[in-house]
Amino acid sequence: MTAETQVHKVLDVRGQFCPGPVLAARQGIDRLAEGQVLAILATDPAAEADLQAWAKWAGHRVLSIDKSEGYLRVLVRKGG
Repeated sequence: MTAETQVHKVLDVRGQFCPGPVLAARQGIDRLAEGQVLAILATDPAAEADLQAWAKWAGHRVLSIDKSEGYLRVLVRKGG
């Protein structure tokens, strides 16, 4: 995460499996304003590809994907 990337909401879906992380991300990002950032924490092995596909389809932008902490951390900016 860069200094200019402010996370506005953290969504912890660790332990949930498909389609849980994507459904939760969709609900979480709906509560944000355009341009705000949602951080999604997940352990589902399919979540990385699923969240990227969902973000692209929904018109949002994946800012970063990090797996260094033993789980997936995806930052998504609402509206690209």
